[in-house]
Amino acid sequence: MALGIPTSNILQPGNISIAGGVTRQLVSDLQLLTPQYYKNYVEKYGSEDFTWWLATYAGMEEVKNRDYFWFENRGKLITGIQSAANVAASAGATITLTLAAGYHYNSGTQAPLRPGETVRVASTNVEGQILAITGTTPNAFTFTVRPKISTESLASAGSGSFLATDTLIFGGIMDAGEASNTNQPMIQLDEKYTNTITEMRETFSATDLAEMTEVYYTGGFSGDVPAGGAQAGTSLFTLKGLVKSNIRFKDDVEMKLMRGNIVNNSGLSTSTSVGSEGIIPKVLADGETVGYTPGNLDIAKIHEITRIMDVNGCVSENLWLQDIFQNQNFSDGLFAAYPAGAWVWGSNEKSEEAAINYGCKSNS
Repeated sequence: MALGIPTSNILQPGNISIAGGVTRQLVSDLQLLTPQYYKNYVEKYGSEDFTWWLATYAGMEEVKNRDYFWFENRGKLITGIQSAANVAASAGATITLTLAAGYHYNSGTQAPLRPGETVRVASTNVEGQILAITGTTPNAFTFTVRPKISTESLASAGSGSFLATDTLIFGGIMDAGEASNTNQPMIQLDEKYTNTITEMRETFSATDLAEMTEVYYTGGFSGDVPAGGAQAGTSLFTLKGLVKSNIRFKDDVEMKLMRGNIVNNSGLSTSTSVGSEGIIPKVLADGETVGYTPGNLDIAKIHEITRIMDVNGCVSENLWLQDIFQNQNFSDGLFAAYPAGAWVWGSNEKSEEAAINYGCKSNS
């Protein structure tokens, strides 16, 4: 019997008959549908490339060793002191005060007191003069002060005593008299501060096939590709991985320098790093603390904050780093005090419309 040509490799049937003609389901079953998609990658959380705050505002310096240090003035140029206790004071009378412990230096053996120093009671502006000092007891120096006007008292405002909560502000060797002698100098103190640098890493890796495999999207993600990352054959998924790793590293560096701290515990994955104290931990350790009730950051509290900033020598314009909750508290407190909006000095000069917007009947 003659054998025919083998046809087992040919799929059967090659055709079918459908009364209604070709349907979409048939095209789908044949896997002929072209995928429809948006070709750009979508970053639904927006740009996550944080501003390099420290670099932007010249807050970074080059360090070529792990440890570094710097010096700052220890205190304010003009000295203010307080008494350890309330002391009765009458018109023209000399009073003896014990210097509060916090105003001593060098284990309590030194203090800013000097004979002949003019002092002013902060609450009344009454002037006096330091006459004599006894420094035999560490952290408890005593000194005598006499008012310069015989009818005035060194008592605090509204009291018959100089209160421990009041302050004597130093005024220098004033009213020294003709042919006066030299006095003890006032020595400005410095303070040494130390910190360390820390090690920072970020890693992205992919296999050779993963690096070459083409993906659906052809662009759309934000950020610059690191040098050498766009070589021929690299898939966009790999480029995106490099870009996002680079941005993540920058963000992590910023967060470490802003919020990070030292490392001194055992049992960690590495025992060779000492970490680095960031801006916020440093401010918390050495700065002034102002507390407020969340949701109640009113104008009175803002005034308190600005007073503290002023006495600490802050410049007239400052950046306030806020999280979303504090920012909302700040806005609520500000607009509760100024529901019609805050007045910007000089803005009414720009136009009649601007003046009316600020509630003025004219801009004269």
